[in-house]
Amino acid sequence: MSLSEIQYKLKAPKSQKASGFGGYNYRSCEDIWEALKPLLHKYKFTITVSDSIEVVLDRVYIKATGVLFDENGKEMARATGLAREQKAKNKMDEAQITGGASSYARKYMLGGMFLLDDTKDPDAQFNNGLENTKDEAIVERFKEAKSGTDLVTIWEGLTGREKRLYEDDKDAAKKRLGL
Repeated sequence: MSLSEIQYKLKAPKSQKASGFGGYNYRSCEDIWEALKPLLHKYKFTITVSDSIEVVLDRVYIKATGVLFDENGKEMARATGLAREQKAKNKMDEAQITGGASSYARKYMLGGMFLLDDTKDPDAQFNNGLENTKDEAIVERFKEAKSGTDLVTIWEGLTGREKRLYEDDKDAAKKRLGL
């Protein structure tokens, strides 16, 4: 069993519906875990997740780090995700704000590790006319990727907007690699 098989088989649809602004569909960290756990169990993989706090200027970020291990304890993949704590949020205490940032960081860490598509995230409407402008160096990196781990590394380095822009390149690379 390989990471690429889990990446191929993992389906975590955006079944949650946001109330209020936008009414967009999304997936939660819990949705990803629910879809991922049976595959981890079936293929005898384990994942550890930890959070750390990083302060940049006056802002607090939660950094989620995930490490995937095979049944022999060999590290198969490592990914990180970052989320900034909001300075204040109505009706939430500080612990809830930190917990929400942790969940968000973990969601994006899992999305990066398992190559989850994120094309319809809430900021998709803000493309600033850049939807057709691609960096050929990034396109080449997808074309030259030799493994699922390479794809994870490339994917993790992209912003949300870049992920939407390069999704077809990622999918072509996955197909070429048989993922």
